Amino acid sequence: NDSEKVRKKEKFMKKKSLKMVASAALALTMLAQVGVPVYAESIETTAETSWKSDVKDHWNFDSNISDQGNRSTGVLHDITIEETGNSVFGKALKFGTGTDKYMSLENYINTGTGQTSFSMWYKYDTSITETNTNASAVLLQHEDKGNRSGRTLLSLKSDGKYDTFINGERAAVTEKAVQKGDWQHITVVFDQEAKTVKYYINGELDGTAKTIGNSATDEVLTLRVGSHKSAGSTDPHPMRGFIDELYVYDRALSDNEAKSLYEEKATELYKVDLNVLITEAEKLLSSGSLPEENELHVKLQEAISAAKEATSAGTPVMETLKSAKDTLTKAM
Repeated sequence: NDSEKVRKKEKFMKKKSLKMVASAALALTMLAQVGVPVYAESIETTAETSWKSDVKDHWNFDSNISDQGNRSTGVLHDITIEETGNSVFGKALKFGTGTDKYMSLENYINTGTGQTSFSMWYKYDTSITETNTNASAVLLQHEDKGNRSGRTLLSLKSDGKYDTFINGERAAVTEKAVQKGDWQHITVVFDQEAKTVKYYINGELDGTAKTIGNSATDEVLTLRVGSHKSAGSTDPHPMRGFIDELYVYDRALSDNEAKSLYEEKATELYKVDLNVLITEAEKLLSSGSLPEENELHVKLQEAISAAKEATSAGTPVMETLKSAKDTLTKAM
């Protein structure tokens, strides 16, 4: 009868549903066992791109207006934006001789609480001499506000090391020194909860986090790029040369983010340098100074081929370029 047919149909559908649920559970178990990833994006890719998020401001100095985040406008004080002569950087802030030369950002940022990060490329002009050869160059500086003291956030010492006076102590000096006159990259991460600073010199963490003292200025202050707050100051003196690719964050960058931020331009720099080196190596190879069957000739030829392969890659890899440059240099 009809009621019997309905009962059989309901029983059949119930069994079918149970089988479908069991099959789905089995499939999920198998996927988990073979380790199928939940997300297609890898951790490495995330690290490479995450520094592009939550940017307060970024200046590539095609103009004095930030092209990301708040799009803040920097006021230029006796400095200009000029061509660097380097195809990787193009235009940058240019600092010459004299004092009181800087870019200012009015009531811009509070570095006395939470975490903040700053990152920049610069090329120090070693042809400009100072009255005091032991004086430091100011890269980032706060101005005073009422009775609130604005301090030096980042300076380049005469010996090529970095330091900060953010919380009133000069103990946080880097272990590593850089070569003035070359393009250098520096990232600083201030953590006012831990009362520490991390320096990333050309993408690499300098030692460990360093203590900065407890006397923080918890206030939104004006930021100067390239000069001390005191008028006419020669010790410390203003920056000399170029500053480019300035990033500001209201958060702490991670080790991987600092490295990826450096590698964005550094990879291009290595590629340009390696191409120049390849040209020099090919001239040396064709000079006939060594017979073709000579072992050194063969090694140079192999190094040139490897260098060309590294530079012709669709997306050049930093480590590959470094290795190719080192090998080619040794072969030459």
